[in-house]
Amino acid sequence: MLVARIRAVRPVSTRPLAVVRTCTHLVALGVAYDGLHAIARLVSGLIGRARRRLNRIDPPPETIYDSLGVRR
Repeated sequence: MLVARIRAVRPVSTRPLAVVRTCTHLVALGVAYDGLHAIARLVSGLIGRARRRLNRIDPPPETIYDSLGVRR
């Protein structure tokens, strides 16, 4: 009963909770940013690899056996 009266007279400050909440939000934003950056790098690498493969021109085979894949 005494504790309830003390709390009713003096309100509890929410400032420490606001600091913790702000720090948690900043950490979450940092994690999300790092995740998006990693996905962007992965997609960029895959696109670059696909473009290099499409633009590569193999030299013509030297003999008919090379074109058929036959070993002599």
